[in-house]
Amino acid sequence: MDARLRVHLARKACARCRSQKRRCDRATPECGLCRRLRQACHYEGRAISSPNSTPSSSLDAELPLETLSPGHIKDAIAKKLTSAPSDIFATYIQSIHPWFPIIAQTSPDQLPQSWNEASLDYTLLALCISLLCTSPPPSSGDGTLPGLQSAYLHVKSWIAVIEGLGITSLKIVQARTLVTLFEVAHGFYPAAYISIGTTVRAADALEIHTDLSPSSSSPTTDESGREEAVIIGWAIGILDRYVTIQSGHRPSLTRSLIKGIHDPDKIPWPTGLEKDSRSPLWQLSVCLKRPHFLTTYTTCYTTPLQNKHSTWKK
Repeated sequence: MDARLRVHLARKACARCRSQKRRCDRATPECGLCRRLRQACHYEGRAISSPNSTPSSSLDAELPLETLSPGHIKDAIAKKLTSAPSDIFATYIQSIHPWFPIIAQTSPDQLPQSWNEASLDYTLLALCISLLCTSPPPSSGDGTLPGLQSAYLHVKSWIAVIEGLGITSLKIVQARTLVTLFEVAHGFYPAAYISIGTTVRAADALEIHTDLSPSSSSPTTDESGREEAVIIGWAIGILDRYVTIQSGHRPSLTRSLIKGIHDPDKIPWPTGLEKDSRSPLWQLSVCLKRPHFLTTYTTCYTTPLQNKHSTWKK
């Protein structure tokens, strides 16, 4: 077998080759001899990465199924981060916050000093920030995955694993939103269309909507968390509108959530923050100041015949 086609190598020979004392190439999911003889091939233990395997193919080798606990997952994610938490947050402030401010600005002393002190959801969010701020390298041309695509697949894998464990939080919703933004920016369709759906549902599970105002019913108790709940609702609504227009004849997922907000002054605004028209936060809110126009446009775009006359008469 060509070594370039091997994704994993087993640690030991398969059960059939060992019992018959035959030479085994330890290829997975079945060795060459068993495949040639059309025999069932079984291995004991887990596989290890081949030297020629792509970065994304080594995910299960880095974290075997028996260690899928929140602590082990956080450690595996942290290994992908080459900067300190404060540096990751500084990168967000410089690169993302000016045009997509979905994370409240935090003083440096409130940030974890190391990844050992960081929570799982914060670590995942940091990895998504790092992904979005990474420039795509030129294609290698040798059939291997570029580093950026490999990092993207790792992020998607961790989100799926964390979701499977039933873990959710505001930071995880923020992480999902940044991944969706990454997919939109790089033209990853239908991935972006699928991701916005899961992001909307993840926010819905935390009762985060675009019409959510800071109150005791918010999913977080601290003031910054309630502010972020409002802001992330805006961001999800904006991404949903964009993906809806790009995806063709499909309805918006968040249209009903912002229904009735036609007055810019009635758009929920995080308490404690000054309405500065020069701030990135204000510019983000402008995108939701006329949701009835966006809804009218997407409605006519997705169902032009049914709404051609009735919608524009309103």
